[in-house]
Amino acid sequence: MRHPLRGFLIGPLAVPLAYWLGGLVYVGLRPDLHLDGSQALRELLSIIGFGLPVAYLAALVLGLPALYLLRRLGWLRAWIVIVAGALAGTIVALCVAASQQGSLFLVRLPVPAGAALGALAGAVWWWAGQGRAERHDASDRPR
Repeated sequence: MRHPLRGFLIGPLAVPLAYWLGGLVYVGLRPDLHLDGSQALRELLSIIGFGLPVAYLAALVLGLPALYLLRRLGWLRAWIVIVAGALAGTIVALCVAASQQGSLFLVRLPVPAGAALGALAGAVWWWAGQGRAERHDASDRPR
């Protein structure tokens, strides 16, 4: 991975967007629920307001140490980063569920959804951290 910082900055952005899209699909499948454009936008802003800090905190506390460890062990591969993301997402889902005991407003984040969102964040982190290979011609070499 050439640009882990870029991956760290972009990867967590996918989480609230995917959560919101999943919610739209859920509402679309339920004939008793309706959501207009302004409600969908309010939902997106609410999810970003709550979910983005959580996603970046998880990336900072769980993702960066995992990435560092994987790099030190020589195990830095796309599928391993995705699995590590899924594990981090599972941990976040469990922490969210535990922190909401007795809460008035609940954020629904089932463990499988947390794992899927974490895996997505890991995949986007890997993709964004790759970067293009630089091409060097023979004339570019120092003399």
